[in-house]
Amino acid sequence: MRFMKAQKLKLWGHLHRMWEYRIVRRIFEWSPVGKRSRGHPRNRWRDDIRVLGVKNWTKVVMDRLVWHDLVEK
Repeated sequence: MRFMKAQKLKLWGHLHRMWEYRIVRRIFEWSPVGKRSRGHPRNRWRDDIRVLGVKNWTKVVMDRLVWHDLVEK
């Protein structure tokens, strides 16, 4: 499980550093409208970043060395 989260966070960092108008990044950041059925909470990629406890993760992602150190913890 820890390996999968690390891989997911590495991908998140890669996608966040992409040019903002690339279709891949736009799809990745897309948020669906509406409600999920009862008993199914919304799961977002950002929820895994909250586990790291990084306050300014948008700035930290841009520094690859710092981001790599956080992901590998």
